[in-house]
Amino acid sequence: MEKPLFKVNRFTFYFCNFSIIASVVVMILSSLLALVSLFMDLPTMNGFLLSIKFQLGTPESMGLQFKALGDVRLFLVLFALVIDLVSVGIFYIFSHLKNLLNNISAGLPFTIDNAGDLNQIGNIFLVGGLSTPILSGILSYTASLMQPTISYNLELLPDLVLLFSGFLIRLLAKIFAFGSQLRELSEKSSR
Repeated sequence: MEKPLFKVNRFTFYFCNFSIIASVVVMILSSLLALVSLFMDLPTMNGFLLSIKFQLGTPESMGLQFKALGDVRLFLVLFALVIDLVSVGIFYIFSHLKNLLNNISAGLPFTIDNAGDLNQIGNIFLVGGLSTPILSGILSYTASLMQPTISYNLELLPDLVLLFSGFLIRLLAKIFAFGSQLRELSEKSSR
């Protein structure tokens, strides 16, 4: 066994474990929210008029009115679905990161397993970057059903930061795979 290049501190492992547990708890809570909201007798808010008054220091007040015309349950279920999908992504990222850090702290940075873990993390980032407009579109659509008088901005472009990060992580996975091949060649030639 090789000497580790650097030692990963315990806080990093605790943070990974905490993030994995937190993402599972968030998945469970948001699923419960969706389940409970399906069976609760929530108001449909048809014709509900909300009036907010802003006092600007003058005798006149400026009124802002929203007319809500939707079902709260649909929004809660779709919101919980989006939260579940994000939590699943976070769960997979931190579980692969934990495997990667375990191998690195054991002195095995350039292995096929590490390259696979990095590749999976990059794939999750790419899927997240491509699915961002879809998920925001779902939430904007249901919010517009609830409050049609408010305009919601919908971006149809994917999240470029997540896409760029995903491509960089996948490139790093290729470098780790190449490092693994070089390590195997070095071990064969030293025998």
